[in-house]
Amino acid sequence: MSGEPPPQHYGWSRFEELCELLAADVRTSDWQVDTIIGLETSGAYAAAQLCVRLGAEHMIVVDVAKEPKAGGGYTRRLGGLAILNPLLIRGKRVLCVDDGIETGALLTELPALVQALGGEPRPAALVGIGNYPALPNLYVAQRLARPPIFPWKRT
Repeated sequence: MSGEPPPQHYGWSRFEELCELLAADVRTSDWQVDTIIGLETSGAYAAAQLCVRLGAEHMIVVDVAKEPKAGGGYTRRLGGLAILNPLLIRGKRVLCVDDGIETGALLTELPALVQALGGEPRPAALVGIGNYPALPNLYVAQRLARPPIFPWKRT
């Protein structure tokens, strides 16, 4: 849309600050993380940082498939879920991470899968665009009007 400011460009230092803010939010909730699942590619960067900051025992990266939408753009959906090891999830507190949440679809779908495998999931995102009443335990480091451009998304 014309008249809108361009998206913010976040560097690696801002990314690390957001990871620390998110980790602090999780720590203050008194919910100890056992396993972290990052949504490929963007959530994997955050998951790795959060594993170190929160002392998680395991990290898993889940494939995200992109499907073209009529009229342009694409829809993201979970893919490659056969690699989820129930032993890393059953009875574990599992943080499901992405870099940002806009529609909430993936961070609703992944925790549902974790719960079905016997885990206790909580969704998390570095940035949130909007509100998500369907995700009452959502951790968000920063709320914005529009998504930023992270270093790994630059062309």
